[in-house]
Amino acid sequence: MNNSKHTNLEYLETTCGGSTDMMHAIIKMFIDSTPPILAEMRNNLMSRNWDALKSNAHKVKSSFMMIGALALGNKLQEIELSSVNGDELQLNSMLVIIESSMEAVIGELKTT
Repeated sequence: MNNSKHTNLEYLETTCGGSTDMMHAIIKMFIDSTPPILAEMRNNLMSRNWDALKSNAHKVKSSFMMIGALALGNKLQEIELSSVNGDELQLNSMLVIIESSMEAVIGELKTT
């Protein structure tokens, strides 16, 4: 992805009713829980466990949407839908995009 921001916290702010404490709690939960799920997804892909890959993509998709990372959330939805086909190259390329964006996403979230 390019140098533009990956996140847009307007939706989260609205959802939290402007409560910065609640926003920070959700952001912390995202930072703590998302990387392990993405690691599980990588393992699911490597072991060709399509059901688990689909389940993990579904589980984490809403977290990306909540922080306004819509492009990545949509990519997770594509993984969720494409996991039925088991197209490893396509699934891998989508997962690589998400994995390579995580550092930037977390960096943006830590500055809020």
